[in-house]
Amino acid sequence: MTSSASTVGSAQSLLAEDADDFIYIQGSPISPLSPSETESNEPSVVYIQNEMFLLPRAYEVEGLVKKTESGNMICSGVANKTEHVAIHKKKPSSDLAKQKSMLRDIRVMMHLNQVPNQNVIHLRDIVEPISYQAFRDMYYVTDLLDGNLGELIQKHRDDKTTLSEKQVASIVRQMLIGAKHISDAGLVHRNISPSTVLAKFHSLDVKLAHFENVRSKEYVPEPLKDIASEFAYRAPELLFGSEKLLGSQRSDVWSIGCIMAELLGADTLFKGENAQQTLETIVNFVGSPESRDMKYLNEQGMEIISRMPPVTHKRIESIVPGSSPLAADLMFKMLQFNKDRRISLQDAIEHPFFASLGKVKKPKHALKMEAFDFLYEEELIDSSAVKKKCYSTIEEFVEIKNEIRRAKLQQRSRSTIMLQSLQDRLTFKAPPSTASKSTSTIDLEVAPRKRKIAQNIEKAWAAIKPIICCCCV
Repeated sequence: MTSSASTVGSAQSLLAEDADDFIYIQGSPISPLSPSETESNEPSVVYIQNEMFLLPRAYEVEGLVKKTESGNMICSGVANKTEHVAIHKKKPSSDLAKQKSMLRDIRVMMHLNQVPNQNVIHLRDIVEPISYQAFRDMYYVTDLLDGNLGELIQKHRDDKTTLSEKQVASIVRQMLIGAKHISDAGLVHRNISPSTVLAKFHSLDVKLAHFENVRSKEYVPEPLKDIASEFAYRAPELLFGSEKLLGSQRSDVWSIGCIMAELLGADTLFKGENAQQTLETIVNFVGSPESRDMKYLNEQGMEIISRMPPVTHKRIESIVPGSSPLAADLMFKMLQFNKDRRISLQDAIEHPFFASLGKVKKPKHALKMEAFDFLYEEELIDSSAVKKKCYSTIEEFVEIKNEIRRAKLQQRSRSTIMLQSLQDRLTFKAPPSTASKSTSTIDLEVAPRKRKIAQNIEKAWAAIKPIICCCCV
């Protein structure tokens, strides 16, 4: 089985994390290897709407969540009879670009698993196929949420209800934190929209997902596809940008600003059937940009604007009625035409609009991710190459998962020995030389020593408790 030494090494370095973080890092809801688990991983066949799911017995499929026109499916399920998850089935596509996008989505999720973030979707498991010859459909497991932000927004419109400004602040800050996490990994999402942000409708927890269009600062996999429903959330530099500049973290800021307006009750800000119509709508909102603000547009984009009559900037309050001054100020800074004038992700997270939510908790362990390597895509010249890379990606994931399980079992064994040693030390026995003394004399001499030992043990316990809790749960 193939393996990526650097990735496995980074996985091993995460074993000192908290128990909850550790589960997310390993990307799997399954506990360390055991005989019963090996049996539960034997494949079973389940049919959902006449579609076959070939899954380990550790997973139970509950029902269909979504089915695309191409036949890809997402089902709700239960892992090990305890944890609710989303089970994805991806069918092979005849379109090479779609095949590469699907693989990119999987590999980016694997990459982001190195350092988990609660506002980014987690790849919890990939189902290993029986053999390369039998490998056709791809099955993988992620967090289960109720739907996407588009569905949440539409639900409130249908019910004629609105989210409170504090609820909107919570959702927006979560999106910013997720985008900042992706940016810290050296990546740009490039396609944040209501359909690519998943949500729990009751708690309003959100996670960024759908990484098919992710790029890095050093490598651009391919241009964004022209999908009408996504034009409305693309920054000007993504609509008509130069070939060398296809997005930055501030492009994601623009997208989140567009979504924020809808969460506050506005209609879609920049509707357009194509890139040109969307750009014209943007200009009608932000006003005619100066020449220095168009430096990130290509010639076609600048020509479109030059043909438009001069227009002035519209006030945010006129587009989003009822928004507070702080909300309007944040949206104004997020929706700047020139990305250099646009607020950064970090500054947006620290904006006073979010003061009512309290400070953002910083992670206990500041772990850095290795750079994501896009160069593998240059080898994906046909469907056969994509299939081979998909299979090796699954092998890589399984190897990492098994390596973590082995390390966790070793750590559990060491922790058990340490715990037994602590228990032995807690049972104090008086030295033989004191046996001839009176009981009262022994008590007077022993009590201070017992207190000293107890204090030392208490300090030691505080130091190793996180490790024991992580490995003995």
